[in-house]
Amino acid sequence: MRFRIITALALGITALTTALVATGPARAAEPTEAAGNGRACLFVSPTAVFGLGHVGWAVMDGSGRWYSGATETKSSKGFAGNWLRGPEDVNSMLKHFSAQRLNNDPYQRFRCVNTPNGSPGNAVAKFRQLMSTDYAWATNNCLTRSVATFKAYTSALNGLDDGAVTAPNSYFNRHLTAWSWENPVSL
Repeated sequence: MRFRIITALALGITALTTALVATGPARAAEPTEAAGNGRACLFVSPTAVFGLGHVGWAVMDGSGRWYSGATETKSSKGFAGNWLRGPEDVNSMLKHFSAQRLNNDPYQRFRCVNTPNGSPGNAVAKFRQLMSTDYAWATNNCLTRSVATFKAYTSALNGLDDGAVTAPNSYFNRHLTAWSWENPVSL
C-alpha cells in the first residue's frame, strides 16, 4: 500500500484520492506522505460549539514524527484548556485525535498540506506561548492559535488568514480549499 501511495503522490494525485483508489478508505497513510520536508494538518470537530466547529493542529518533522495540539478544555473562563503532544508516530497522533472530545463532540476529519520546509520546534514554541494568553472567543481561540502555530512552523503558510472572527467549520471547508489544502479525510 505504501508503495502505491508514494507512487501516486509522485504523479501529483492527492493523498485522499490515492487512498480511496488504492485500498479503500485508509486513514493512517495520508498524513505521513510529504512531497517537501514539511506537512501540516488541521483537524475539525464539525458538531462542536453549537455547530460552529472546533479545530486542532498537527505538524510533521523531517523524520515523520508529529507534534499536535489544541485549545479545547472547557473551564470557568470558557474553552481555555490546551493540550500539546509529540513527538509521536502518525498512528499515535491519529489515535489521539480520534479519542479527543470537546463536550462529547469528536474530531471527525482532517486536511493537510505539504510545505517546502517546517520547524516543529518553532510551532511548539508558538503554541506554548499562546497557551499562556487569555482565551477570547473571536480573536484568540482554537482556530487562531492553530493558524498562528502553522505560521510559526513555516513561512510558506504566512499567507493564511489569521482566523479571527471566523467559524472553524467555515475556515476548514472554505478557506483551506482556496489555499489548495488536500481534500478532507475522515478519521
